[in-house]
Amino acid sequence: MVDDIEYNEVNHVGVKPAVDMDSIRTYSHIPDFASQVVTYQSANNNTTILWTVTAGKTLYMTTYTLQALNYSASNATGYLAIRNASDTIQYVIARQYLKADTDGNDSLNLSPPLEIATGWDVFMYSDTVNMQTQVWIHGFEI
Repeated sequence: MVDDIEYNEVNHVGVKPAVDMDSIRTYSHIPDFASQVVTYQSANNNTTILWTVTAGKTLYMTTYTLQALNYSASNATGYLAIRNASDTIQYVIARQYLKADTDGNDSLNLSPPLEIATGWDVFMYSDTVNMQTQVWIHGFEI
């Protein structure tokens, strides 16, 4: 019977949550007891760690910006990703596939923040000489 349905599909706007919204931990601002994380790095034909989550803490990443500049004569890839303590990639957050002599940007405010476990790395990668990948991240550790 329609009266037995708790969730009102007719009045819902947007994407239906996969879980009860009360079970998602969110922060409207950086708590006083948290440590702010703001960092920038660049990579050119290598892997560069932006941040390793402090032991016993969790990183809540709130914003990232990825800028990729391909000055090479060949196609190139640069990306921002998360890997666990065993260096296994868990998430690729942003990726730029670029043709020769092009550039690309990607930026996002993450709401709710992306939760990253203790000991995991936020890192970036560039696969070609003269493919300059630059990343800025912002968040907080608790």
